Parts: sequence; C-alpha cells; structure tokens
Amino acid sequence: MKKVTLLLLALSVLISIQNTEAGRRRSPKSGKIKNGVFVDSKYNFQLTIIDGWRGKPQKNNNSCRIKVEYEKNKKGDVRTDIVGVDGFELSIPLVSVWVIKTEIKAEKYLKDYLKDPISSKINNKITESMQAGWTDMRFDRFKTWTYSKITIDDHEGANWVGLLNCRYKSSDAELLYQLYSIFDCIQYDDETVLFITGRTESEDFNKVSSQMQFIMRSVKSIQEKR
Repeated sequence: MKKVTLLLLALSVLISIQNTEAGRRRSPKSGKIKNGVFVDSKYNFQLTIIDGWRGKPQKNNNSCRIKVEYEKNKKGDVRTDIVGVDGFELSIPLVSVWVIKTEIKAEKYLKDYLKDPISSKINNKITESMQAGWTDMRFDRFKTWTYSKITIDDHEGANWVGLLNCRYKSSDAELLYQLYSIFDCIQYDDETVLFITGRTESEDFNKVSSQMQFIMRSVKSIQEKR
C-alpha cells in the first residue's frame, strides 16, 4: 500500500511539472532582450534599456509589451518605503510600452485618455499600472504640467507630463497620493497607437526622469526583412 501511495505521489508531481512546462509553452513572451535592446516579436519595434534598469517582457497576447523597472534602488538612492508607515511601499520608477489597436489618432487618443482614463478596459489597465499598488488606492485626477506635440523615430504624436493624483484611506481620513507621470502617445501606423508611460515618485524626479525619458524616446521601428 505504501508503494502504491508513493507511486501515485510521484505521478502527481510528474503531471504537475508537465502542466507547468506546457503552460510556459502556451504563454510565449512579447519579445527578447539582447545587448540591452528589447525587440518585440509581434510588432516591428525595439526599445533600448540602459544600465541600471531591468526589462520585463510581458506575455505575447498582452497589449502591454514590456515593463522596464529602475534597479539602482539597491544602492539606496531611491526610497522604497514610507518612514513611520507600515505596509506602504513607494513606487519603483517604471516605463511601460502599450500597443493599442484603434482608429483614433494618437494625439486625440491621449487627450481622450486624460479626460477619462478609466473609460475602457485597456485605459483602466494603463491607469492601474501607473498608480501605487495599494489595495485601497483610487484614481482621482491628473494635474497637467506640460503638453506638447512630439515626433519619435518619424512617428508623430503628443507628450504629456504631470501628476497622477490618487486617494487612499488612512485610519478615518482620505489622503492624497501623487506620482510624477509621463505619457508619450505616437501614431505607429494607420491602425496602431503606441502608448508609452513613465512614472516615478515626485521626490525622485530629478534622479531618474532623464533616464526614464531616454528609454521612452528610444522606440524605433524595425524594417521588415525581405
């Protein structure tokens, strides 16, 4: 009886491993990173990841293609906690690239998003990825610093810089929480918009904003091989 039990246990472990491997095969990544450059496997673009940042390709069926996180907080130059407040972690600087299939042109898409950033499923996902990951965090509004037209690798669009304001409850009070945010929204082709987002704690803006914007503006089209 003991041998039968051990055999069944071994078979169970083997099946679990096989299911895990099959799951990995069913969820290919959005692209690969080589020599600091992310190349998307589905859409013809690349992104440069500079030293001190770490790229995380997403699942290939996701609208979000890659997330790039700041790594230098290991040296203590970016705080990750709030002094005297348990359970609250500060947001690590982050850049994300989203591919959106839409007939709306890039500049209008950005303006519409800023007016109502939870109006659609994908917009809501973008907003959630930008704000702090606390369970009781609720989006409030955007505060605009600058808005301008831009061109990235011959793709026209618009840039927005400002604050993402959220509300959260602490004891009996509802408090305001702000994150410095950047949006680059460019027209990739007639039916595709690239929505590139950056966020950081306001106090870390001077430390990481130039690096963050360099990564965001490094998007380049890749010519299809013939």
